[in-house]
Amino acid sequence: MCNSTSEIIQHIVSGCSVLAPKEYLFRHNNVAKIIHKALYSKFGLLKTEVSYYKYNPPTLLQNAHTKVYWDTQIVTDRSVANNKPDILVMDRKGRVAHIVDITISNDDNMQKSRGEKIRKYQDLSFQLREMYNLDKTTIAPIILSTSGLVSRTMVTAVNELGLSTDLVVEAQKAVLLDTVRIVRKFLSAAH
Repeated sequence: MCNSTSEIIQHIVSGCSVLAPKEYLFRHNNVAKIIHKALYSKFGLLKTEVSYYKYNPPTLLQNAHTKVYWDTQIVTDRSVANNKPDILVMDRKGRVAHIVDITISNDDNMQKSRGEKIRKYQDLSFQLREMYNLDKTTIAPIILSTSGLVSRTMVTAVNELGLSTDLVVEAQKAVLLDTVRIVRKFLSAAH
């Protein structure tokens, strides 16, 4: 499809530059919607129950104590290179911010992906702590593999966010369904 390498399954499900802008992003956003929807429910911001695949997250929703941002550039006092996490939770009552970023990688790259996410958002974490006089900022990388493997650090991140670990299973299912959809689409395009 992209003519850059042999079309092995690992390349098809996570390495093809033709599939990345649409298909991989769609899969990524489905997992982000699951996390986002759970956060909205936790803070009492979600008014009606809806399936993740029908869920259309607003850029910002807030109540008296909490703001939850979706895929938004965060303005800081000093310039920060990586200032657009998938989700940012600002809990003013608890004086904490959670930077949530999702990665769907090959099985071999899961640990590497976690380190990259932590490094990527260190400056934003520091800026938020300074600007809003927070007691704590966390970087919560949500990392799954294209085959549905879940890193231990994802479970830790879900727990840090105060969410039910049931959503890990929902995220796995979403990834697997979308990975199968990508393979099916690739195979039907090849014929």
